[in-house]
Amino acid sequence: MSRLEEILSRAKEKLKEKEKAKRRIEESSQKARTLAKQAILLVHRDEKETAEEWLAKASELLEEIKALLDTYPEFTAHGGVDAAWQEYSEAKILITLEKQGTFPEFPEVSPESYILGLGDVVGELRRAVLDDLREGRFKEAEERLKRMEEIYDALISAEEVSILLKDLRRKIDIARGVIEATRGDLTLEVGRRRLAESMRELLEKIGERRSGEAEG
Repeated sequence: MSRLEEILSRAKEKLKEKEKAKRRIEESSQKARTLAKQAILLVHRDEKETAEEWLAKASELLEEIKALLDTYPEFTAHGGVDAAWQEYSEAKILITLEKQGTFPEFPEVSPESYILGLGDVVGELRRAVLDDLREGRFKEAEERLKRMEEIYDALISAEEVSILLKDLRRKIDIARGVIEATRGDLTLEVGRRRLAESMRELLEKIGERRSGEAEG
């Protein structure tokens, strides 16, 4: 084999390794995103411990991706990687809020992924509020609505970074609409329950009065 052939052979092997790494990054990103989505669903089913297990698996995949990107930084801007980190951030924030009532700090996530993931948490909290309303848990619904408003206010205060994060402005607009709809749902349901309670008390009083008249 000539020198040139040897050089080309090594180059070909490096290209194969690079392509293999790219496929691994793509596959791991998709799997990590799926695991994070499943973790969010498990939170809504009140299976938080299992949700954390799934999220831990997603974290392992994302750490593997990080290691591959150290060798192949040209794949850093791959859309699937960003989406996986955002989904992971959203799930991590949601789980911590639901379990501990506080916002987490996790330095393994980039500021961009944290902020954009935080924007998506508003929609998941709305889903939890609707579950609360169906079950008559008004105090919990009000607390979650406050969390939604807190997130929105924080994102608005950081709005100047929307120049750097192209999706942030859209997420803020969506969050505002989601919060307004949720506040309306909560107000309507509370009013409906109060009216039903008033009607029940009135009917009880009428029944008691009629019973008294019959005895008299």
